[in-house]
Amino acid sequence: AKTPEPAPEPEKTVTRTENVLEATPEALALSESFEANRGKLPWPVDAGNIIEHFGIHQHAVMEHIQVPSDGIVIATNKGGAVKSIFDGEVKSVVVMPGSGYVIIIRHGQYFTTYVRLQTTRVKKGDMVKTGQVIGTASTNEIENTGEVELQIWKGINKQNPEQWIRKR
Repeated sequence: AKTPEPAPEPEKTVTRTENVLEATPEALALSESFEANRGKLPWPVDAGNIIEHFGIHQHAVMEHIQVPSDGIVIATNKGGAVKSIFDGEVKSVVVMPGSGYVIIIRHGQYFTTYVRLQTTRVKKGDMVKTGQVIGTASTNEIENTGEVELQIWKGINKQNPEQWIRKR
């Protein structure tokens, strides 16, 4: 009698994700350090004011339209320098149509995202320090000002940047 062949073993697929829980000791230390600075982190620009807040708010023009915001938009000087708000590693630098450059920096389990940049000074894999210039703010032609959007994420959870940066 012929012995049946053993069933092939199921393939082991390993999917690697930026899992918030599987952080290296260095990443955990950086996360704790980031958390310890909640409410004390520097602004990404030298001068500016918040012109769009985090969360759901009224559309600027259309009366009955609610728009979600994943971060805050800061008006600043035209061509103003945009700086990393904490030590970290540049995870990506991409161009988004209508939003200019987008830079994502990882700080352990946290990520800061800088949207609406006109130029960039960093590339993927670069290590950056708090206050290091990473690019310049895009220009709002109508207002004749610079503009940058800051988002803060813990893994896939949006944070309100206003609870993280210093009060002005």
